[in-house]
Amino acid sequence: MELEEIVDVVLKSIETIQSLSGDPMAEMSRDVHPLDSLAGFDSMRCIEVMCEVERLLGKELSKTDNFFLSEDSTKSLSILQSSARMQKCL
Repeated sequence: MELEEIVDVVLKSIETIQSLSGDPMAEMSRDVHPLDSLAGFDSMRCIEVMCEVERLLGKELSKTDNFFLSEDSTKSLSILQSSARMQKCL
């Protein structure tokens, strides 16, 4: 799957979950760092978004990784960076 396709799925998933949560929606782009920029986007929201991503992709991704953090868990990632990590699992 192409990276841009994954980015689109991640953006759509974030928009869906943010909308369902009732939290305000910020301007979205592939350069947004959800953990730093979106209201209520915490570790639980990451799980909710990843469930939606998996549903839309029709494929289970790693359950041990938080794709919105760097592999060493020291910094938050942009949607583009997160999507690239997901692409490695597909």
